[in-house]
Amino acid sequence: DCVAGESWTAPMSASFADACPYYGITCFMVATSLGLRGVWELPKNKLVSPFWAVACFFIGAWTISVISLWGPTILDGSVSYSQMENPSVEMFSQKTFAWSWIHIFQVIGASFLLAGGVIFGMMDSVFTCGMGGNGNAEESDYDDDSCASA
Repeated sequence: DCVAGESWTAPMSASFADACPYYGITCFMVATSLGLRGVWELPKNKLVSPFWAVACFFIGAWTISVISLWGPTILDGSVSYSQMENPSVEMFSQKTFAWSWIHIFQVIGASFLLAGGVIFGMMDSVFTCGMGGNGNAEESDYDDDSCASA
């Protein structure tokens, strides 16, 4: 109970390292939302396009964050380490750790992130070192040294 004039401090129940995944995924959620808003008007008729690459990043980030990180955390309520008899053991019974089905959605989300990266790579001809789809390169394609070792 806090009385006027007294200061109150929250008990330390988590370290900075415990909070980092939440800050990181929240930044990624905001960034992919803004990115999707930025490409929303672009054509959607080709899979290899900026819209679908950003859409894959958006779907991946939100799948991982909502289903496997923020959702279980919110469903756990406000349990703190001080309420546990043995926090180093009991913390693994919390929903974020205990629900094994969450890992399936983590893999699905990561697959969407991979797909977005592959789409951007295909748009930049990363996988062909700038040679295009048929393996033929023109002289102007070798102006930089980005594929010098290929």
